Order: sequence, then structure tokens, then C-alpha cells
Amino acid sequence: NESASGSHTRVTLSEDEIELLSMGLKHAFFPSSIDIKDVQAAFEDLFTQVTPHIERRSNLLKFKNCLMNCYNDFISNYFHSRRTNYYFSDKTHAVIKSLQSKIKQYDLVIMKADKGQTVVIMYRKVYVEKMKVILDDQSKFVTVNEED
Repeated sequence: NESASGSHTRVTLSEDEIELLSMGLKHAFFPSSIDIKDVQAAFEDLFTQVTPHIERRSNLLKFKNCLMNCYNDFISNYFHSRRTNYYFSDKTHAVIKSLQSKIKQYDLVIMKADKGQTVVIMYRKVYVEKMKVILDDQSKFVTVNEED
């Protein structure tokens, strides 16, 4: 079942969970409730972390605008999903709840693979470490002076 989803964890998924994930992330679901202040804080934290790496003011403004659009889209889609009565069978609802529980219990991230129509499951800590290595690679990312 690795073709449906690639797992970089020791977490065991049921066949139903793998089948649901094999539909891809376009079939994602929103949490039943969110704290808007937590979402705002997460976006502000991301902006704060990235800001030191963007030296051109024009690029900083573009990034801020992009981040604000992402935030607005997320909130809009979340509230739209709450107003719309998406129907899930009892079985699908149980599978979703099971996946949500595993994501929370094991601190997992589920993302689209770089290639193909698969998803990748990783421990959040491992994902963050891998992203830091990529972003710290001076051969791929160059610091740009603000005067440029």
C-alpha cells in the first residue's frame, strides 16, 4: 500500500485510512473547530521567522501580501466548510476521526509528495528538521542585501 501513501513513520495505518489518503489531499477536511487567534498567531509567527531572510522591502511586502491572502483563503474556506453540510458516511467519518487522532497523537504532517499523486506522512519534528537543512543550504539560497 506504499503506492497510495508514503509513510516515513512507524505509525500503522488501516487499509481504510490508506484508501482515504489515496484520494489525495484535494479530499482534505477542515477541523471541526479552530481558534482564530491561534491561526492568526501561527501566520504572524511564520511572518516573523521569514522576515529576517527577506532583505528587499518590495519582496517583504509581496510576501506579506501573499501570506495575508493565504490566511484569508484559509479562514474563508474554513467557514464555508462549516456552513456546507458535507456528507460523510459513518464509516468515512470514523476513518477521518481515526486519522485525526493519529495525527495529533504522533504529531504527524501529511503532505503531497514532490512527484506523483501520492501523499507523504512524516513526524512533524523530522519534517521541520529537513526543511531547515534545505533552507540553510547556501548553495540554493542566497542572502540578498536590502540595497539591491
